[in-house]
Amino acid sequence: MNTQRKPGWVTFVAVVGIILSGFGALGGVQEAMSPLMFEHQKQQYDQVIKEFGTITEELERYNDPANQGVINFMKWFVNAFEKMLNMPDWYKTWMVISGVLAMAINGFYMFGAIALMQLKPQAIRYLFIALPLSISLGVARTFFAYSAFDDTGLFFMSGTMAAIVIEIILLLILIKADKAPYRQFEA
Repeated sequence: MNTQRKPGWVTFVAVVGIILSGFGALGGVQEAMSPLMFEHQKQQYDQVIKEFGTITEELERYNDPANQGVINFMKWFVNAFEKMLNMPDWYKTWMVISGVLAMAINGFYMFGAIALMQLKPQAIRYLFIALPLSISLGVARTFFAYSAFDDTGLFFMSGTMAAIVIEIILLLILIKADKAPYRQFEA
């Protein structure tokens, strides 16, 4: 089939799927490596926390109400950073497992999105598997981050939550769209 007859929804779902799955796979690599990176860079992170503490103390000495918003943000940031550095051991294990799952699921997701763009007949089936898996992993990652870090975990997972919403939309488009371009290959 030529590109002039390719429906717009195919291009939209495929391109957004390729972008999301690419970011998801890269994020999975980063997530799987995070516990190791945090341990190796703990001294540097402790120095950052000390610097923020010094800046906050200096701003508090001025006793200027205009600085209060900045002071509150810096205290929140330091608190969030300390929570992240002192994450529970079970969450470190979860990050490695979640990262490996994210790489596998998003690799399959990207494969399905590329196949969709190429109008491969099995592409719809691949995405009907990959999208719910990706959505489920995103929900699980958000739940576990919230369990480990409370509200700060939701802040850390804001990108994941946005991806979940976009993937639900892609899944709904996939369910409702006219799949005629893919039926021409059926026997």
